[in-house]
Amino acid sequence: MKWAITNPSGARVAVQAGEYEPKPSCTSWVVDAPPLDRFERIDIYGSAFFMRLRDYLHSIFPKSQEVFERLSLGDVFDKLVAEYIVSVPSSTPNIDTFGLAFVDFCRQDSSTPIENVALYGLLELESSVLRAHLIACTPQRVLEKIPLLDASSLETARFITDSTLSLLESTADLVALWRDPTHAPTSPSHKTWCAVWRDLSGGTRVEPLKENAFQFLTALHSGLPLHAITTKAEGTQTQQWFQEWVENGIIRDIAIIH
Repeated sequence: MKWAITNPSGARVAVQAGEYEPKPSCTSWVVDAPPLDRFERIDIYGSAFFMRLRDYLHSIFPKSQEVFERLSLGDVFDKLVAEYIVSVPSSTPNIDTFGLAFVDFCRQDSSTPIENVALYGLLELESSVLRAHLIACTPQRVLEKIPLLDASSLETARFITDSTLSLLESTADLVALWRDPTHAPTSPSHKTWCAVWRDLSGGTRVEPLKENAFQFLTALHSGLPLHAITTKAEGTQTQQWFQEWVENGIIRDIAIIH
Protein backbone atom coordinates (compact mmCIF):
# COMPACT_ATOMS: atom_id res chain seq x y z
CA MET A 1 0.00 0.00 0.00
CA LYS A 2 2.90 2.36 0.70
CA TRP A 3 3.81 2.82 -2.97
CA ALA A 4 0.20 3.76 -3.70
CA ILE A 5 0.13 6.32 -0.91
CA THR A 6 3.44 7.91 -1.91
CA ASN A 7 2.92 7.95 -5.68
CA PRO A 8 3.06 11.63 -6.73
CA SER A 9 0.30 11.02 -9.31
CA GLY A 10 -2.13 9.77 -6.68
CA ALA A 11 -3.35 6.42 -5.43
CA ARG A 12 -5.74 5.80 -8.33
CA VAL A 13 -2.95 6.08 -10.93
CA ALA A 14 -0.62 3.98 -8.78
CA VAL A 15 -3.10 1.12 -8.41
CA GLN A 16 -4.03 1.18 -12.09
CA ALA A 17 -0.39 1.14 -13.24
CA GLY A 18 0.36 -2.25 -14.77
CA GLU A 19 3.94 -2.48 -13.48
CA TYR A 20 2.88 -2.64 -9.85
CA GLU A 21 2.09 -6.13 -8.63
CA PRO A 22 0.49 -7.34 -6.52
CA LYS A 23 -2.27 -4.75 -6.35
CA PRO A 24 -2.98 -3.68 -2.75
CA SER A 25 -6.03 -5.67 -1.72
CA CYS A 26 -6.59 -3.51 1.35
CA THR A 27 -7.89 -0.65 -0.82
CA SER A 28 -11.24 -2.45 -0.68
CA TRP A 29 -11.34 -1.79 3.05
CA VAL A 30 -11.56 1.96 2.44
CA VAL A 31 -15.07 3.43 2.25
CA ASP A 32 -16.09 4.09 -1.36
CA ALA A 33 -19.12 6.38 -1.05
CA PRO A 34 -20.02 10.04 -1.56
CA PRO A 35 -18.75 12.63 -1.04
CA LEU A 36 -15.34 10.93 -1.71
CA ASP A 37 -14.41 7.71 -3.43
CA ARG A 38 -11.85 5.41 -1.84
CA PHE A 39 -8.91 6.75 -3.84
CA GLU A 40 -9.66 10.34 -2.89
CA ARG A 41 -9.76 9.22 0.72
CA ILE A 42 -6.42 7.40 0.34
CA ASP A 43 -4.91 10.52 -1.26
CA ILE A 44 -5.87 12.58 1.79
CA TYR A 45 -3.79 10.21 3.90
CA GLY A 46 -1.07 10.17 1.25
CA SER A 47 -0.83 13.97 1.31
CA ALA A 48 -0.61 13.94 5.10
CA PHE A 49 2.10 11.25 4.90
CA PHE A 50 4.10 13.34 2.41
CA MET A 51 3.71 16.53 4.45
CA ARG A 52 4.79 14.75 7.62
CA LEU A 53 8.02 13.62 5.98
CA ARG A 54 8.55 17.07 4.45
CA ASP A 55 8.09 18.76 7.82
CA TYR A 56 10.49 16.29 9.41
CA LEU A 57 13.21 17.04 6.85
CA HIS A 58 12.69 20.75 7.44
CA SER A 59 13.12 20.14 11.17
CA ILE A 60 16.48 18.37 10.84
CA PHE A 61 17.92 20.67 8.17
CA PRO A 62 16.61 24.03 9.46
CA LYS A 63 19.81 26.00 8.97
CA SER A 64 20.33 24.64 5.47
CA GLN A 65 16.76 25.59 4.61
CA GLU A 66 17.32 29.11 5.98
CA VAL A 67 20.47 29.60 3.90
CA PHE A 68 18.77 28.25 0.77
CA GLU A 69 15.98 30.78 1.30
CA ARG A 70 18.41 33.66 1.93
CA LEU A 71 20.04 32.86 -1.40
CA SER A 72 16.61 32.87 -3.09
CA LEU A 73 16.89 29.11 -3.54
CA GLY A 74 13.97 28.10 -1.34
CA ASP A 75 12.29 26.44 -4.32
CA VAL A 76 15.45 24.38 -4.94
CA PHE A 77 15.38 23.10 -1.36
CA ASP A 78 11.68 22.24 -1.67
CA LYS A 79 12.37 20.32 -4.90
CA LEU A 80 15.20 18.38 -3.28
CA VAL A 81 12.95 17.42 -0.37
CA ALA A 82 10.10 16.36 -2.66
CA GLU A 83 12.41 14.31 -4.90
CA TYR A 84 13.93 12.60 -1.88
CA ILE A 85 10.57 11.64 -0.37
CA VAL A 86 9.41 10.11 -3.66
CA SER A 87 12.73 8.48 -4.63
CA VAL A 88 13.84 7.23 -1.20
CA PRO A 89 10.61 6.21 0.55
CA SER A 90 10.64 5.64 4.29
CA SER A 91 11.48 2.01 5.02
CA THR A 92 11.26 1.84 8.83
CA PRO A 93 8.70 2.87 11.45
CA ASN A 94 11.31 5.21 12.99
CA ILE A 95 11.06 8.56 11.23
CA ASP A 96 14.28 9.74 12.88
CA THR A 97 16.37 7.68 10.45
CA PHE A 98 14.61 8.99 7.35
CA GLY A 99 16.93 11.93 6.74
CA LEU A 100 20.24 10.07 6.99
CA ALA A 101 20.56 9.51 3.22
CA PHE A 102 19.40 13.00 2.21
CA VAL A 103 22.87 14.48 1.65
CA ASP A 104 24.07 11.57 -0.49
CA PHE A 105 20.86 11.83 -2.50
CA CYS A 106 21.42 15.55 -3.09
CA ARG A 107 25.01 14.93 -4.22
CA GLN A 108 24.50 11.87 -6.40
CA ASP A 109 20.91 11.21 -7.43
CA SER A 110 18.94 14.42 -7.44
CA SER A 111 17.97 16.05 -10.73
CA THR A 112 18.16 19.44 -8.98
CA PRO A 113 21.80 20.63 -8.90
CA ILE A 114 23.25 22.81 -6.14
CA GLU A 115 25.88 25.20 -7.45
CA ASN A 116 26.95 26.72 -4.12
CA VAL A 117 29.39 24.30 -2.46
CA ALA A 118 28.68 25.84 0.95
CA LEU A 119 25.16 24.43 0.82
CA TYR A 120 26.41 20.86 0.42
CA GLY A 121 28.74 21.39 3.36
CA LEU A 122 26.00 22.72 5.61
CA LEU A 123 23.67 19.86 4.63
CA GLU A 124 26.45 17.42 5.52
CA LEU A 125 27.03 19.14 8.86
CA GLU A 126 23.35 18.96 9.81
CA SER A 127 23.29 15.32 8.70
CA SER A 128 26.26 14.68 11.03
CA VAL A 129 24.33 16.33 13.86
CA LEU A 130 21.42 13.96 13.18
CA ARG A 131 23.79 10.99 13.10
CA ALA A 132 25.36 12.04 16.42
CA HIS A 133 21.89 12.22 17.92
CA LEU A 134 20.90 8.74 16.74
CA ILE A 135 24.06 6.68 17.34
CA ALA A 136 24.94 5.29 20.75
CA CYS A 137 28.06 6.81 22.29
CA THR A 138 31.14 4.69 22.91
CA PRO A 139 31.43 3.81 26.64
CA GLN A 140 33.78 6.16 28.47
CA ARG A 141 36.72 4.08 29.77
CA VAL A 142 39.68 6.25 28.88
CA LEU A 143 40.32 7.59 32.39
CA GLU A 144 40.67 4.10 33.85
CA LYS A 145 43.03 3.08 31.02
CA ILE A 146 45.45 6.04 31.15
CA PRO A 147 47.23 4.85 34.35
CA LEU A 148 47.93 1.52 32.61
CA LEU A 149 50.05 3.16 29.90
CA ASP A 150 53.84 3.12 30.03
CA ALA A 151 56.43 4.41 27.58
CA SER A 152 56.43 1.28 25.43
CA SER A 153 52.68 0.68 25.34
CA LEU A 154 51.95 4.36 24.65
CA GLU A 155 53.51 4.17 21.19
CA THR A 156 51.41 1.19 20.10
CA ALA A 157 48.20 2.22 21.87
CA ARG A 158 45.12 3.04 19.82
CA PHE A 159 43.05 5.88 21.21
CA ILE A 160 39.41 5.10 20.45
CA THR A 161 37.22 8.02 19.47
CA ASP A 162 33.51 8.27 20.10
CA SER A 163 31.27 6.51 17.60
CA THR A 164 29.23 9.69 17.10
CA LEU A 165 32.25 11.66 15.84
CA SER A 166 32.20 13.11 12.32
CA LEU A 167 35.09 15.13 10.91
CA LEU A 168 34.27 17.56 8.11
CA GLU A 169 36.48 19.48 5.70
CA SER A 170 35.04 22.25 3.56
CA THR A 171 35.85 25.33 1.51
CA ALA A 172 33.09 27.14 3.41
CA ASP A 173 33.08 28.28 7.03
CA LEU A 174 30.59 25.65 8.18
CA VAL A 175 30.82 26.42 11.89
CA ALA A 176 30.03 30.09 11.25
CA LEU A 177 27.03 29.08 9.12
CA TRP A 178 25.90 26.60 11.77
CA ARG A 179 26.07 29.15 14.55
CA ASP A 180 24.57 31.97 12.50
CA PRO A 181 22.79 31.09 9.23
CA THR A 182 22.74 34.80 8.34
CA HIS A 183 26.53 34.56 7.95
CA ALA A 184 27.42 35.02 4.27
CA PRO A 185 27.95 31.51 2.79
CA THR A 186 31.00 32.43 0.75
CA SER A 187 34.10 30.32 0.30
CA PRO A 188 37.10 31.59 2.30
CA SER A 189 40.61 31.72 0.89
CA HIS A 190 41.46 28.50 2.71
CA LYS A 191 39.81 25.29 3.82
CA THR A 192 38.05 24.94 7.15
CA TRP A 193 37.68 21.91 9.39
CA CYS A 194 35.29 20.95 12.17
CA ALA A 195 34.19 18.11 14.42
CA VAL A 196 30.64 17.01 15.27
CA TRP A 197 30.02 14.66 18.18
CA ARG A 198 27.99 14.05 21.34
CA ASP A 199 29.91 15.06 24.43
CA LEU A 200 29.92 13.52 27.91
CA SER A 201 26.85 15.52 28.93
CA GLY A 202 24.88 14.09 26.00
CA GLY A 203 24.78 17.37 24.09
CA THR A 204 25.76 17.58 20.43
CA ARG A 205 28.83 19.73 19.77
CA VAL A 206 29.95 21.46 16.57
CA GLU A 207 33.46 22.87 16.97
CA PRO A 208 36.11 24.22 14.57
CA LEU A 209 39.51 22.56 14.27
CA LYS A 210 42.89 23.73 13.05
CA GLU A 211 44.25 21.77 10.09
CA ASN A 212 46.94 19.94 12.09
CA ALA A 213 44.45 18.99 14.80
CA PHE A 214 42.00 17.78 12.14
CA GLN A 215 44.67 15.61 10.50
CA PHE A 216 45.83 14.18 13.83
CA LEU A 217 42.29 13.46 15.00
CA THR A 218 41.39 11.92 11.63
CA ALA A 219 44.31 9.52 12.02
CA LEU A 220 43.18 8.58 15.54
CA HIS A 221 39.61 8.16 14.33
CA SER A 222 40.78 5.76 11.61
CA GLY A 223 42.36 3.51 14.25
CA LEU A 224 46.05 4.27 13.72
CA PRO A 225 48.37 3.80 16.73
CA LEU A 226 50.42 6.76 17.88
CA HIS A 227 53.69 5.57 16.31
CA ALA A 228 52.03 5.56 12.86
CA ILE A 229 50.79 9.15 13.09
CA THR A 230 52.99 11.96 11.85
CA THR A 231 52.35 15.55 12.86
CA LYS A 232 54.13 18.87 12.67
CA ALA A 233 52.70 19.84 16.06
CA GLU A 234 54.98 19.99 19.08
CA GLY A 235 54.60 17.57 21.96
CA THR A 236 52.98 20.16 24.22
CA GLN A 237 50.37 20.82 21.52
CA THR A 238 49.45 17.15 21.14
CA GLN A 239 49.24 16.81 24.92
CA GLN A 240 46.81 19.72 24.99
CA TRP A 241 44.72 18.08 22.25
CA PHE A 242 44.55 14.81 24.16
CA GLN A 243 43.51 16.58 27.34
CA GLU A 244 40.74 18.48 25.54
CA TRP A 245 39.51 15.44 23.60
CA VAL A 246 39.35 13.29 26.73
CA GLU A 247 37.55 16.00 28.70
CA ASN A 248 34.97 16.71 26.00
CA GLY A 249 34.27 13.06 25.15
CA ILE A 250 35.92 12.78 21.73
CA ILE A 251 38.38 10.16 23.02
CA ARG A 252 36.48 7.47 24.93
CA ASP A 253 38.78 4.47 25.32
CA ILE A 254 42.30 3.13 24.77
CA ALA A 255 43.24 -0.19 23.22
CA ILE A 256 46.53 -1.11 24.89
CA ILE A 257 48.66 -3.55 22.91
CA HIS A 258 51.59 -5.15 24.74
